[in-house]
Amino acid sequence: MEDGRALETDPRVELLLALLRHSSDAVGILEPDGTLRPGPFGFLGYAPDDLAGRFALEFVHPDDTEQVTAHMLDAMAHHGLAPTLEARMRHADGSWRWYVMCADNMVSDPSVRGLVFTGRDVTEQKEAEVEIQRSERRWRKLLHSSAERVTIVAGDGSVLMSTSRGRALSGSQWALDTMSAEVKARLHADDLAAVTKHFARVRRTPGMSPPLLLRLRSADNRWRWAEVIADNQLDDPDVAGIIFTSRDVTGLHEASLALQEETRLLETLHGIGRRLAGELDLGTLLQQVVDAGTEVTGATIGAFFHKGRGDDEEAYPLYATCGVPRHLAASFPSRVPELFYPVFEGAGPLRMDDLRADPRLASTEANPLGVRSFFGVPVVARNGQVHGALFFGHPEPGVFTERGRRLAEGLAAHAAIALENARLYDAAQSELAARRQLEADLVHQAHHDPLTGLPNRALLQDRLGQAIARLDRSARAVAVLLLDLDRFKVVNDSLGHAAGDRILEAVAERLLQTVRPGDTVARLGGDEFVLVCDHINGELDAVGLADRVADGFNHPFHVGDHAFRVSASIGIAMATDPSADPAVLLRDADAVMYRAKARGGGCWEIFDADLRERVVERLRVETDLRRALEADEVALYFQPVVELSNGEVVGAEGLARWEHPDRGTVMPSEFITVAEESGLIVALGEHMLMEGCRQLARWSAEGGGRPRNLAVNVSARQLVQGDLVATVRTALAETGADPTRLCLEITETALMGDVAAAGRVLRRLHELGVQLWVDDFGTGYSSLIYLRRLPLDGLKVDRSFVAGLSTEEEDRVIVSGIVNLAHNLGLVALAEGVETPAQAAWLRALGCDLAQGFLWSPAVRAVVG
Repeated sequence: MEDGRALETDPRVELLLALLRHSSDAVGILEPDGTLRPGPFGFLGYAPDDLAGRFALEFVHPDDTEQVTAHMLDAMAHHGLAPTLEARMRHADGSWRWYVMCADNMVSDPSVRGLVFTGRDVTEQKEAEVEIQRSERRWRKLLHSSAERVTIVAGDGSVLMSTSRGRALSGSQWALDTMSAEVKARLHADDLAAVTKHFARVRRTPGMSPPLLLRLRSADNRWRWAEVIADNQLDDPDVAGIIFTSRDVTGLHEASLALQEETRLLETLHGIGRRLAGELDLGTLLQQVVDAGTEVTGATIGAFFHKGRGDDEEAYPLYATCGVPRHLAASFPSRVPELFYPVFEGAGPLRMDDLRADPRLASTEANPLGVRSFFGVPVVARNGQVHGALFFGHPEPGVFTERGRRLAEGLAAHAAIALENARLYDAAQSELAARRQLEADLVHQAHHDPLTGLPNRALLQDRLGQAIARLDRSARAVAVLLLDLDRFKVVNDSLGHAAGDRILEAVAERLLQTVRPGDTVARLGGDEFVLVCDHINGELDAVGLADRVADGFNHPFHVGDHAFRVSASIGIAMATDPSADPAVLLRDADAVMYRAKARGGGCWEIFDADLRERVVERLRVETDLRRALEADEVALYFQPVVELSNGEVVGAEGLARWEHPDRGTVMPSEFITVAEESGLIVALGEHMLMEGCRQLARWSAEGGGRPRNLAVNVSARQLVQGDLVATVRTALAETGADPTRLCLEITETALMGDVAAAGRVLRRLHELGVQLWVDDFGTGYSSLIYLRRLPLDGLKVDRSFVAGLSTEEEDRVIVSGIVNLAHNLGLVALAEGVETPAQAAWLRALGCDLAQGFLWSPAVRAVVG
C-alpha cells in the first residue's frame, strides 16, 4: 500500500496519467479472459466505471467481431507487440468509429498481467478514402457512358483503362514493336502503315496530336470509319499513358465521300464539256462523245444515231461508233429496231438486260455483236427537239450502274448543247459551283450550330486547344466561360420552341457584341454557350468579362413585339499551362456553372477543386426523389392525342410530374437525369406504368368520350434492367386494363443501344397485346433493317422536326419521309410538340395520322374526352 501511494504521488506517474487521460487515443488493459480492467480513465466516451469488467467484444462492430477475436487470441498466444488491426468500435454516443488497434502481450509482466492495447481514431481518414473511391467510380461511370471510346495506353503498349465502348481492346498491345495480332486484325490493311507512323509520332510528342482518320472492324464484321485523337500524357504521373479518344464518323465520312464522288462526276462532265465546247467538227465532236461514254459507263461498244439525217426523215443513221469491229460496222441495220423507238421520241433513258430474251433482238442477224445488256439515252435540245440517241452495250447482262447511267445522261446533255453551239460549259460551271458551295456548306454545318451559326462543340474544342497551345509563347492565361440560361425550359414550355429559338439567337448576338473580336463564342447545344478568351492577364480579366456578360443580360431580349428578361449562370475556368486539357477545362467550367446555378442563377463562379457542394446537391435531389416515390408525390399528367383528320381525341400520353410540397410542380427535366443516373428510373417507370394502367381501366369503365389509348414512356434502363415484361403483365393484371389500349413508347436511341436484346423484350411485350411505339424518331441512328423486323405499331416524329414545318423545307422533307416510312412499314405516324395551326395543317398535308401538343392542350392532371 505504501508503494502504491508512492507511485500515485510520483510526479512522473501523474504526468503520464494526465497525458493518457487527455489523449485522443484509446488505451486500456485486457484481462486474459477478455474483460476490461478498470483504470483511472475511460475511452470511447465511457467513464472508467462503465468499462470495468465488461467484455471487450461488446464494443466491436458485429461485422468485425470475428477478425478482432482472432487477433486477440493470436496476441494472447504470442509475447510482445502484435500486428496492428483496423476495426469499428461503438462510441458512448452510439456511433461506430474506425480505430487502428495495436496490442502488447504483457501477461507475464507481474505489474501488468494482461494485454495492453492502444487505438487511434481514424474515422475521418476512412470516410475521406471512401469519398475518394466514390468520386473515382463516378468519373469512371461518366467515361463509360460517353458515346466516344476512350482508351489509355501505357508507354509499353499495354492498355491501362478503356471505357465500355473500348473494352474490346483491353489487354491488347499497342506498342509499335509489339502490336498484337488482335489489334492488327481490327485495323484495315490500307491504314496500317499510316497508323503505325502516326502512333510512333504520338509516343514521341507530348500533348495533343492531330486527329487521325482510320478504318476499324466493328463487332458485326463491317469496316467503320473512326476519328482518333491522341493525347500524350506519359509525363503526367496522374495519367502515365497516352489517351486515345475515338468516335464513329462513318456516316459523316461516307456523306463526304459521296459528295466528293458527285463532285468528281461533275468535274468529269465538266472536262468533257470543255473538250466538246472547243470542237467545231460535228463528226469529231460526236466521236468524242461516244468514246467518253464507253469509258465512263464501262460499255464495250458505243454508238450515236442521229435522227432524221438520212433520205427518210424517220431514218436513224449511225453517225459514230466505238468498239464496233470494222467488218461488222457495215452490217448495222439502216433502221433502228422498234424496241429503241421510245428513246428517239425523247421518252427518257432505256435500260434493258439480257436482250437475247427479246425476240426482236434474239437472232444473230438482228444482234450481230451479241449484246446482252443495253443502255440508251436520248440527246434532247433545251427546246425539246430530239437530235438523236446514245447507245451503249455489253456482252454481259446487268453491268450498267446508276453512276454510269447518270454519266451517260450527262454526256447526252453535253452532246445536245454542243450541237447547239456548246452552251453546256456555262451550265456545268454553274452546277459545279453549286456543288462546291454545297460541300462548303456541309463543312460549315459540321462545325457550326445550325440555329445561331456559332461554332459547335467540335470547332470550340479545336479553337480552345489552339488557344491553350499558344500559352507556351505567352505569360498570359486562357479563360473559359460556360453559360447556361436560367429556367430557360420555362420559356420553351410557356411560349413554345419557336420563341425560345429566337431568344437563343438574340443571346448569341449579344454575346458576340460583348467579347473581343478574336474571342470565340460557341453554342454547345440547348441553352448552353461557351466563351473562350485567350491572352488575358488572369482571373481579374475573366471576372471582368463575366460581369460584362451579366450586365448584358440585364437588358431585355426582344422577340417580335415582346420583351423577355433572361439571366445566365456562368462558370469560369482558367488555364495558364500549355499542357492543359481542353476537355478538362470545359468540364471544370461546367461544374462551377452548376454551383452558380445552385446559388439562384444570374451570377458567376470560378472553378476550385472543391466540388462537394455539387455532389451534395445531386445527393439531395436523389434523396428527395426516393422520398417522393415512397410518399406518392410523383403523379401522372395526361396530354391528349388527336386524330388530325377530324380533331377527335383518340388517346393520351402519360407524363411524369413531381408535385413537390415546397417547390410545387417539378418538370421531368429537373429529376429524370438524376433518376437515370441513380437507377431510380426503374422504380419510377414501374410507378408510372401502374398509374397509367389504373387510369386506362377507369376510362374503359366510363365509356364513350374518353381516350381510347394511353401511352407510357419506357426508359432505356427499364428495357435492359429488371423484367419489364413481368412488370407490364402485373400492372395489367392488377388493374384490369385492356392490353390492346396500352402503348409503350421507347426512344429510338434506347432501341438501337442493343437491338438484339431490345427485340427479344419487344416481341414478348407484343405477345401480351400491348402497342409498341418508337419515340423521338429521327433523332437517333435507326437501322431500317432492324426497324422492319421489330414488332412496332407506330413512329413518333420528334418535336424538333415539327417546330420547323412552317418555315424549313428540310424539316418538311424529313417529316414527310418519316410519315411515308411509317406507312410503308404498316405503322401509324404521330407528331409531338404541335404548337400552331400551321404546323397541324402541314402535318395533315403530309399524311400524318395523329398529333399532340400545346395547340390542343398541355399535359393536365386528367384528360377530358
